[in-house]
Amino acid sequence: AAWSACASDLRAQCPDGSTPPCQAPRVATRVPSRPPDPNRIAILPFRVATADTLLGEGFAELLSTEFTGEGVPRAIDMATVLSAWRRAGGGLRTPLTRARAVQVARDLGAGLVSEGSIVGLGRQITITTTLLTVPDGAPRGTAARVTASSDSLDAALRQAATGLLAVVGGQQRAIEGARFTDSPEAMRSYLAGLSAWRRGRPQAAVDAFDRAIGADSSFAQALFRRNM
Repeated sequence: AAWSACASDLRAQCPDGSTPPCQAPRVATRVPSRPPDPNRIAILPFRVATADTLLGEGFAELLSTEFTGEGVPRAIDMATVLSAWRRAGGGLRTPLTRARAVQVARDLGAGLVSEGSIVGLGRQITITTTLLTVPDGAPRGTAARVTASSDSLDAALRQAATGLLAVVGGQQRAIEGARFTDSPEAMRSYLAGLSAWRRGRPQAAVDAFDRAIGADSSFAQALFRRNM
């Protein structure tokens, strides 16, 4: 009798444990992302096919400095982009699919997204960048491809920026943009500093920026980062 009463009580319960009348189960819905802003661009880390893995995130961060919003789309903060990119499964050797890259940009509210690759062959690197519109993922313009010496990252950066900015009508800014450094040692130390800073290692970042300044005392960006 006690078992029958218990079974009866169980039958009188709703699936969520409450007593009747039962409510319809809630269906989980995806929170819609903000509308894409055509004046915002997410520059994703580059896929790297070279031993210098610092280039993947570092080159994207350097490139984003060209997108200031002055006549061209404004780049979303790189730390924000990196966090979303990693959550989506991005890696320097395992890039996101185009659909996922576009979704990352959409979730960040960007109307444009840049994806690309850096391939090393001997002492040369080839940098390819593609600009996509959000949310349809359609290419905007043609892919830009730059081949340069691995010791000429500053020149490669300016050429890549020129190609992307030309698509959005801002090529003149890239030509007139501030130089970083002509010293390969200074540039790589600077990229190492950026990487350490993003990973919450301030002393390692300061040490790397000091090395960059030691290799090129006129490296303004390294001086600025060093004193932040």
